[in-house]
Amino acid sequence: MKKIENANIFIQNGLGLEEFMNKIIETNQNLNIINSSTEVTNTLKSNENINPHIWTSIENYIKQVETISKELCNYNSENSKIYTENCQKYVDSLNQLKANYDMQLSKLKFQKVICLDEALVYLANSINMETTYIETNHEESTLSADTMKNIIEKMKQENIKLIFTSEENNLNNAQALANETGAQIVELNSAISGENNKNAYLDAMTKNLEILKKIGE
Repeated sequence: MKKIENANIFIQNGLGLEEFMNKIIETNQNLNIINSSTEVTNTLKSNENINPHIWTSIENYIKQVETISKELCNYNSENSKIYTENCQKYVDSLNQLKANYDMQLSKLKFQKVICLDEALVYLANSINMETTYIETNHEESTLSADTMKNIIEKMKQENIKLIFTSEENNLNNAQALANETGAQIVELNSAISGENNKNAYLDAMTKNLEILKKIGE
């Protein structure tokens, strides 16, 4: 909040992810806000609520990057050429990354997976995997006994042998499910946090690609 006091522009993910936005607007009513999700149409819902973690779909993330660039050009037109050139370079890298995913993960299509992190549902869907998202509290170590029982029954009935979880999550839930079903745990980076550098997303998603390529080995 201290940093925002002197800011001209605030870039948000949107779709309700930033629950603190009302407080930000009240604090600085002259703040220009860029909602990066405005051009994203490929959204998923859970219990009628939109899953806001759209960026693990590279296609969605590209739209976010392009929206941010366009809006920065509007607010700071004297530097529009720089924004546009940097955006194009970055999008070129993202398109190459997406091409790598499409080419190297074709064998994973239509496999079923249990997702224990809502951010990973977009990633799984983007590589055409059939996903079941289990809503979890990241701060709790275990799911309820009834929830675990229902998931295990579903996994056995539908022969689901993959569990996606993130590096930010407690692994107890995934391990308990794997012990009962023999499923493989795949620990991925949700890109929700990390080092503040320009290649952070590319690095995280490239690492995920390398992990996903090893599924079934």
